Amino acid sequence: MSSKIIIRNQYSHRVSTVKKSNGHSILRIIAYINARKLLNSMTGQEHNFSKKSGVIETGFFMPYGIKTDMSEEQFYNHIENNSHASANIIAYSSIAALPPEVSKKEQVKLVEEFCNMFTDIYGTSISFAIHEADNLKRKKARLAEIEKYNLPENEEDLKLQIQNNHVHFVIPY
Repeated sequence: MSSKIIIRNQYSHRVSTVKKSNGHSILRIIAYINARKLLNSMTGQEHNFSKKSGVIETGFFMPYGIKTDMSEEQFYNHIENNSHASANIIAYSSIAALPPEVSKKEQVKLVEEFCNMFTDIYGTSISFAIHEADNLKRKKARLAEIEKYNLPENEEDLKLQIQNNHVHFVIPY
């Protein structure tokens, strides 16, 4: 029996807080998940992830009945620059694995339906970005570096760890 642990995270999900007191920036998170360049209109700080690849689809949903001419960038600039308490949570960031048995088109539809339902139920906005599954070579290198003694035993076990596209959500608090 092997002493290695095989992580089969076909359906994983995690949530974290975005806090100004921890030096987090909601603009940086949105720029990263959308693989875009965003500028903080108040400080002039640029968050440029436009060379990042693997983004399948992005979206920004406002609650039903709220009309605005603000872009996603303007909306998150407003949140970033108008949160005054340094210890406050300004958003929640979440990542979830998507089912590999459905097509990319169906995954996009599933995520968009979830976002519509979420904004209707909770009355808040939500942004999403669907990303491709991790690159096999990059995953091997990362595993080799981080988990030197806990590597998958073969290609099939490694494939099980990287087969899912995943979705990032950002939900303002």
